Amino acid sequence: MKSILMGFLILLCLSNIFAQDEYSNQTIGLTSTLSNQVDISVPIFLGDYISLAPTVGVSMFEENYTDWEIGIVYKNYFNRKRIAPFISIKLGALIMDRKKADGIVDGVFGGGFGGEYFFSNNFSAGIEAQLNFSISNSGSGRFGNPGNINVNTATVIFAAVYF
Repeated sequence: MKSILMGFLILLCLSNIFAQDEYSNQTIGLTSTLSNQVDISVPIFLGDYISLAPTVGVSMFEENYTDWEIGIVYKNYFNRKRIAPFISIKLGALIMDRKKADGIVDGVFGGGFGGEYFFSNNFSAGIEAQLNFSISNSGSGRFGNPGNINVNTATVIFAAVYF
């Protein structure tokens, strides 16, 4: 993990030599996080610097339950050059649909900051540091703290294709 982060930081530093002045004019994309849980987002640019991305993830565990992740991510980019720093806000729900019992819904919200490196107008990769809050259902064992608020930090690495 440290080598991936170090490589990405070196790439960001070297890219200043080749930075482009104009921004990407693509308005919709497909993004996937590169972590244990693969979520898929569809970023939609509402202007030059603002995007909203509906996000979904699903995990099925045979006949026991299905775990759904749904949410929306707001990003405000400071620019849309080759290196595009941003801040983000996310809001979502983690829904455990159990076959033999009632479902459980946990809420999540948080914020972050990071950068996206555009290899071209159609492809990018990025990294984001996050501060997340979750509100556990009283019957949830997801965070080991049923019925309470949990706080965690996270780092997300992602790749995107824009159309």
